[in-house]
Amino acid sequence: MLNRFLKIKRQNGASLVEFSIILPLLLLLFFGIFEWGVFMYDKAVLTNATREGARAGIIRTEFKYTIGTDEITLYHPLPSTVQEEVKNICNEQMISLNSNSNLIVPLPTYVNLDGDSLDLVDAKKGDFIKVVANYNFDFLFFSNLLSLFTDTYENGIPINSETIMRLE
Repeated sequence: MLNRFLKIKRQNGASLVEFSIILPLLLLLFFGIFEWGVFMYDKAVLTNATREGARAGIIRTEFKYTIGTDEITLYHPLPSTVQEEVKNICNEQMISLNSNSNLIVPLPTYVNLDGDSLDLVDAKKGDFIKVVANYNFDFLFFSNLLSLFTDTYENGIPINSETIMRLE
């Protein structure tokens, strides 16, 4: 009977040791799942932002712009308007602890069926608008941990999105 009591008493700290071994692995798994979810969310937001930007660029309405003393009538918004639309959506919806300084949205381009670039004034119904956005995703928790093992993700993981839509 005494033998059984001593055996139980010697195992009092075993669960604490086991917990201290398992806890870092559980935290790594939990934060890994969280990081993956944030990464996929940001990817979806970037894709949606280029889609919304392209949609804003294909709507056929009359826009009157004044450049100097000349008044120009265009039937599609200026590329800078489309660019700002994409940036605004990303700035409002992306999850990031820092600013979206990693976001690069070049001016959209207009192309015809042959893939030739067009000026905005030459774009007509049936041509296409191409909106591109690039973002380097910085990990929220694992950036320092990854830097210990590799330099590959020093600037983050690139997320790219491209949307092409036909002009109305």
